[in-house]
Amino acid sequence: MRLHVTGLGYSSGGTSGADSLWDGLIAKSSSLRHHSRPSGKRFLSSVPARVPLDRYPELGRRTRYMDDQIIYATTTALDCAEAMSIRRLSSQDHLDPSDIGVIMGTAFAQIGFGIKQVMKVVEGRPKRISPRTGMAFYFGSSVGEISCALGTRGENCAVTTGSCIGSDALDLASQTIEGGRNRAVLVGAAEAVPLDLLVDYCADSLTFCDTEYEPFSARRTGFAPSNGGAVIGVEDPRVAVERGATPLASVTAIGTLNAGRALFSRDARIDAEYRRLITGLVDRARIGLSDIDLVIPTADGDPSTTDSELAAVTGLLPTARGLIYTPNPITGYGISFSIITNIITAVLCLRHQQVPGLACSAAENHEEWFVGDDTEDRTIRNVLILHRSLFGSRISGLVLSAADG
Repeated sequence: MRLHVTGLGYSSGGTSGADSLWDGLIAKSSSLRHHSRPSGKRFLSSVPARVPLDRYPELGRRTRYMDDQIIYATTTALDCAEAMSIRRLSSQDHLDPSDIGVIMGTAFAQIGFGIKQVMKVVEGRPKRISPRTGMAFYFGSSVGEISCALGTRGENCAVTTGSCIGSDALDLASQTIEGGRNRAVLVGAAEAVPLDLLVDYCADSLTFCDTEYEPFSARRTGFAPSNGGAVIGVEDPRVAVERGATPLASVTAIGTLNAGRALFSRDARIDAEYRRLITGLVDRARIGLSDIDLVIPTADGDPSTTDSELAAVTGLLPTARGLIYTPNPITGYGISFSIITNIITAVLCLRHQQVPGLACSAAENHEEWFVGDDTEDRTIRNVLILHRSLFGSRISGLVLSAADG
């Protein structure tokens, strides 16, 4: 089913709003900074996001009980709702609160907040404690906060699939709209993973270096993590027309394949799965392979993922046309919300009919397939977005097309 994207919300690394994200991509103004460790190593991560809570009076005193991740998710969703003109549902004639759902999640839940709450119980044995203590480790607690803040009563869902949350949430949103259970859905994810936790538990995956993030380098592997949130609003095209919403783009195909046979590896099987995914997406979008004008890959710093996606793209698409772009050297890799960031980037490219200059080196021996260093005006109608889970067992993708297509 075709879905219209009618709202965007983004907050990460000191960047707030889709327009600010676009400005950063055009200027190649990275939100990543080097963080020093006692070992002497330095790793790249986004700077902490600062949320002006005074812009969200509907949250009131509830923010006292919110982890940063919940704040990122909730405020970014409210920004998206504002862009969709549904932040104040009482002003809506064509959308009832029961028509709107929230489908989101996080990969790491409220780790910092949860530990503090547990320590209160273990050490202090207080008679009174936050009513949200029971939700401290609930991955989808942001869903309830957002639904309560907006007053929605549609079908909600908390997604708990790690780095696949963004694509799975969009797939679920499509199913609820197609089944008539929702007419509009806020889709997204957020993270607020403490830097020490990342270093302690993900050290082998992080980019430790004194240079910028090079996600396509075979020599400097690992991802540069970012914290924050990204949300898009999707709705039934008929509803969007009825209420006069401005469609920013259309999701014309979405799909996921389980590539568990190729877990942690890259071989002919995973390459074949990527080819099957891409050809299936193009067929469902009712376009040809030559109609793809831009490709946004996973770009998580894993050479096996890069090699597999390059093999599929270069083997299927007819010519090398400078198709491949990623925002990750600017934004970092937001574990659960990376693909939503990529969708927002694609929407902005469609809106501006431009592709920002690539802020990293292209993959060796495939330079002609990547966009250039400078911002380029380009006619863009269809964008292919690819995503492989952080541990390599699932691959997802979607086609985002111009809204008037």
